[in-house]
Amino acid sequence: MASAIPTLTHMAFVRLFEEGYLKFLVSQNVDGMHRKSGIPPENLAEVHGNTNLEKCMKCKKEFMRDFRVRNAAKVTDHKTGRKCTACNGDLCDSIINFGENLPKKALEDGFNNCGKADLCIALGSSLRVTPAADMPASTASNGGKLVIVNLQKTSLDDAAAFVIHGMCDEVIKLVMQKLGIEVQPFKLKRRVKISLGDVVKPKPGKALHVEGIDIDGTPYSLFSKVVAVINKVTTTSEKEPFIFKLPAPVPAEAAITLYFQAHYSEPPANIIIPLTGLQAKIFL
Repeated sequence: MASAIPTLTHMAFVRLFEEGYLKFLVSQNVDGMHRKSGIPPENLAEVHGNTNLEKCMKCKKEFMRDFRVRNAAKVTDHKTGRKCTACNGDLCDSIINFGENLPKKALEDGFNNCGKADLCIALGSSLRVTPAADMPASTASNGGKLVIVNLQKTSLDDAAAFVIHGMCDEVIKLVMQKLGIEVQPFKLKRRVKISLGDVVKPKPGKALHVEGIDIDGTPYSLFSKVVAVINKVTTTSEKEPFIFKLPAPVPAEAAITLYFQAHYSEPPANIIIPLTGLQAKIFL
């Protein structure tokens, strides 16, 4: 799953969102493909969680990882063994197992958006798992139109304005052709935030901070290691947070090499960072 890529349907949703047709997306999948495809997190409800997302039990801060975060042996144990960098609280995976409550915000966002939608399209779901299945039902009950695309019959077929028994990619391909919208292939995007910060130990000074981030600024563990060359001195960091103490006075620039988790065979990325006047800079 770490090297999986979004399908044509995933990328069609991105284009529909960009063109203003798609307002909100509810996903019952835990593979994180919709977020990876480029759907903004604020327009997405992953009601059963995301295998790459973990949350702090204490301060609720979220962290994206370029690897599967769940590692507990027991179904009811969600602790990942990692700690929050903001408050040192325990981090937990976001996966929802059978019998567990769905996340409150995802539920509220899903029902609010489905309830006021003119059109809800349910694709590739039997619509038998509640309360997620109740969301498209609310579109129909509130006067909107429900369209279902699934190979088999679903429990909401009778409430739907239209039912298509077919493969999602095949149906969406025809829809996009009808709309005259070209679906762009998936392109892997990586974002890194590089900033200057203060350090107090072993003595006061400045440090270079290197951090992977998601589209919304959520911390994202993308790198296996980072190498910095500062004043011809090479320093390697293989553990987050990636922080490099700077000599005084602060040099004019630093050379950074980013080594990715490489699930997609990404080559190392080399970046020259001007340090004069640097506050924070994001590279894509």
